[in-house]
Amino acid sequence: DAQIGTILLEAQGVVLSEVTVESQASLIENRVDKLVYNAEKDATSAGGSAVDVLQKVPMLSVDLDGNVSLRGSTNLRILINGKPSGMFSSNVADALKMIPADQIKSVEVITNPSAKYDGEGSGGIINIITKKKNAEGSSGSINTALGTRQNNLFVNLGLRKGRFGINGGGGSFWGWPGAGTNSLERTNFVGSQFVKTIELGTNKTARLGYFGNIGADYDFNAYNSISSTFRANGFGMDRNSVTGVSVEDQIQQSNFNYDRINTSDMLRGGFDWNTDFKRTFKKKDQEFGVAFQWSNNKSITDNLFITENNPDYNFNQKSNNDGINNEYTLQTDYVHPLSSKAKLEVGAKSVNRGINSDLNYFNFNSDQNEYIPDAGRISLFKYHQDVMAGYGSVTVGLSKTI
Repeated sequence: DAQIGTILLEAQGVVLSEVTVESQASLIENRVDKLVYNAEKDATSAGGSAVDVLQKVPMLSVDLDGNVSLRGSTNLRILINGKPSGMFSSNVADALKMIPADQIKSVEVITNPSAKYDGEGSGGIINIITKKKNAEGSSGSINTALGTRQNNLFVNLGLRKGRFGINGGGGSFWGWPGAGTNSLERTNFVGSQFVKTIELGTNKTARLGYFGNIGADYDFNAYNSISSTFRANGFGMDRNSVTGVSVEDQIQQSNFNYDRINTSDMLRGGFDWNTDFKRTFKKKDQEFGVAFQWSNNKSITDNLFITENNPDYNFNQKSNNDGINNEYTLQTDYVHPLSSKAKLEVGAKSVNRGINSDLNYFNFNSDQNEYIPDAGRISLFKYHQDVMAGYGSVTVGLSKTI
């Protein structure tokens, strides 16, 4: 980091005896405020997703659908490299499936978060730390897995030259269309008479998800660096069901049957853009950082309900729900070690959130042969929030004998 001119060195051969120094981090580390699971030390998760990694983390429980809980609570805050992501705002289980296990360095379960973290997620914080390659040169990898429930394909590329590094990757996961059945029998009594409804149906569901990311970092010198990462993700689900309905109505003295057909298409997608500036100092653990994040999440849901095989019972309806969520975060943090066992942390944060949701229903008009908007069921939702916050904390380590 400084030009000191040309230095001439004289070669001299010296015979040294061999010295080997080896050290490996434990698979699980217990620290003062968190538990750390070093996923890169566990080769059994290769080819899987973040769901497979979290299943092995102590204190965490993951069900068959990929929903995560900590000590029985699902009120969790999930971070990626210490920052929130819009990909977790809709469906956490599907978002975790889009993170390859091979990209995860470690998982931190923070049960006693400091004032630096937001208060959201009272059940705890899960921080997923991704791998960073600092070696000079280029590298790449392709991972794929096939199964009866889910399949995935992930590609990663990286290049580092001197002070500059760039990396990127992408992938997708998809599941075979899953078939299911449903049944319902309900009897409503009015005095001695009743209305009996029997439903028998089948359904088929298909899922597809994708993600892509690109990042770059540059070291100005030994103490100042900047990095920027852009990550996009998406998830789609199609579901079709056919249900046969039989009604026996003693009150109206009528019996009738009809088929109800439901088609549902859902697409969610978004991106996260993070830019961080970090300055370290000669004093150990002293650092200053400024970070900006823009999270965007969109959702599109279309539903269609059709009744068939009964001309006297026509109830055709469709609905659509479009939503968009934007969140901008600016944060600055400073850590100053007061001694070998004490440190001071201060910082400030500004969060700007905006949410729009547009829900519409349409009823089919057989006379006009078209769907007419149902004005009584239209819902327009707009939400805006500005948060300004600051924090300060002092951490003191006590003697191990206490």
